[in-house]
Amino acid sequence: MKLPHYRIEEIKELGNTPAITAYLKERGVWQTAQGKLKEVYYYVEDQKKTRKQFYAAGHQNENGGWQVHSQKFHACIGLKGLTIIPGQTEEVSVFNDFFAYLEWLTENQQQGTVVIVNDPALLPQAATFFNNPLPVNEKR
Repeated sequence: MKLPHYRIEEIKELGNTPAITAYLKERGVWQTAQGKLKEVYYYVEDQKKTRKQFYAAGHQNENGGWQVHSQKFHACIGLKGLTIIPGQTEEVSVFNDFFAYLEWLTENQQQGTVVIVNDPALLPQAATFFNNPLPVNEKR
């Protein structure tokens, strides 16, 4: 069985698609997401070359892939990778996904570097941002 083919068609600023706006407002991160997330328009093409159009809020990771989030779908289109947001101090904060970061950012001010893991398989890579990384159970 061959997996569907995902292809990004267009990237726009937030505010163009009411469903994305409503989703971000429902999550309580609409204001905080400004300038941090984009609207990602993509399609899925199956083996029969049938296309289905989709859109989601998203951000680009360090490897150029797009982490996309919608009410019913959360995935990476392209290469998986961490998301690094440099800070002004030596403090490092780690989040499992971008929405956890945005939710935290609505109540806090970022000063240190932020590492967003995006995928549990990338935890060992995220651990390299600490001077004395804790052992990571890779079986989780």
